[in-house]
Amino acid sequence: MFCWKSVNIARDFGHTRLTIVSITSGVLFFLVFYLFLSSFIEVTSINQYGVIPFIGGLILITIFHKLLHCVPIWLCGKYAKLTIKRTQKFPILYCFIPNTITKRLCITSALFPLLTITVFATIGSIFSPEHLPYFSIFAAINFGLSIYDIIYVTHLFKAPKSSFIEDHYDGFHILLSRAS
Repeated sequence: MFCWKSVNIARDFGHTRLTIVSITSGVLFFLVFYLFLSSFIEVTSINQYGVIPFIGGLILITIFHKLLHCVPIWLCGKYAKLTIKRTQKFPILYCFIPNTITKRLCITSALFPLLTITVFATIGSIFSPEHLPYFSIFAAINFGLSIYDIIYVTHLFKAPKSSFIEDHYDGFHILLSRAS
């Protein structure tokens, strides 16, 4: 196998630009998600729990997001582990895959948290309308986190069909076999 393309999203776009795009996308997603669901769901009252449970929910949503990246890989019998990547500012939870995986599995793994948490937030909002603002905020935070994943997937769609993906702490490599 040889490396067809090496991708590092932060290097290509810049950390500041990615952060701005992520936050802006999360806010826009919140507005659309909340307005769309509130037009179909009648919200008579909103339960309030305070700031501590809310911050705990924000921390849990980021942990679940990273954990859900590993689930499709584990279901396929591959090895993936959650590790903490040390950065200059703060540690980041990271799903590390030490072996190569197929392009299809990598796309599934990248989009799985976005789809799963958004579906659960939608179902939760329908069955518990008094928590609609909380579900909307958590879905928006998840969408903001998923911007990185969406950019990764756009690179993966450009890769050849039979390619394999190798994970690295600074990005990923798209590999092709020499026979291809």
